[in-house]
Amino acid sequence: MRYKLIILGTFLISMMGWSQLRESGYQPIFNVGYSQGTHSMVQLGMEYDVITTEEKWLFIGGGVMATPYYKEWHWLPYVDVTKGNGLGFYGLKVTTKHIQPQVGVSLLNFMDIGIGYAFPFNEDKVPVIKGFNVGLKVRISGNDKVYPRLKIGF
Repeated sequence: MRYKLIILGTFLISMMGWSQLRESGYQPIFNVGYSQGTHSMVQLGMEYDVITTEEKWLFIGGGVMATPYYKEWHWLPYVDVTKGNGLGFYGLKVTTKHIQPQVGVSLLNFMDIGIGYAFPFNEDKVPVIKGFNVGLKVRISGNDKVYPRLKIGF
């Protein structure tokens, strides 16, 4: 458990340091989320918008998920990639226990509501995260390029 926290801490600190480079132009996007499936899970993480156009975004990030399993909390570091256009998204999340593709609706990249299916790496070790789940993720950023503008033409 300790080595997972050290790896996660190193990853998050490096991402924050990388974001501070003035010439990079990258700013961190903090996210908080909840998903319900075989287990309820909460997540806290950080992402970067690595490709920005007026119509498409690619978010890459990581963080930690927490899930109660038989009255004991399990902390799972994760990495995720999300491709969206401000109205819809698809992505992939990988933890130390499972891999989960997901699709859903994005509300101007501020909130993602999606459905996914978790495939466990090993069904002998707890927690076993397997099956369909529904999730909600909220992004908080000072970078205005992350949130698309509604184009209303007359």
